[in-house]
Amino acid sequence: MKRSVKILIIVLAVLILLPIVVFTVPMVYNNVILMTVEHDLKSAVKDTEGVELVDADSICGNLNGNGNKMQFLAAVIVRCDDESLVKECFRKTGSYDKEYFRLRGKEPELRCLERGKLDLDVTAYDYDDNMYLIYISSQPSYAWSFDIRAH
Repeated sequence: MKRSVKILIIVLAVLILLPIVVFTVPMVYNNVILMTVEHDLKSAVKDTEGVELVDADSICGNLNGNGNKMQFLAAVIVRCDDESLVKECFRKTGSYDKEYFRLRGKEPELRCLERGKLDLDVTAYDYDDNMYLIYISSQPSYAWSFDIRAH
């Protein structure tokens, strides 16, 4: 009798814990990838002298298009007096899909963000002509699409 109770408790524990593990491990793994993408962008900005990092944010999930896929997007707002420094910073970001815009008080249309929203207030910087938005996006093959955000 005691043996069957122990087996029942173990089976119930496994049935309760298995879905938790299955849904949280891919999220944690993909969050590490997202932090890496954001770090690559921030380090490119910090390595470029004359470019000041003002704000940053990142997001992951199925950001555009149809199907199940995991996409990553990191964006920064920088202040810089010379656009050539922004281009240099832009080149340092590596092999990501990337773009930059001069902020003019309205939110630019990001071609890689149909779903989701970045937490950047670009309208707060309309008084300054030296503000730029730089973003990089990635869809690596090693990301786990089992993450619920990829659907």
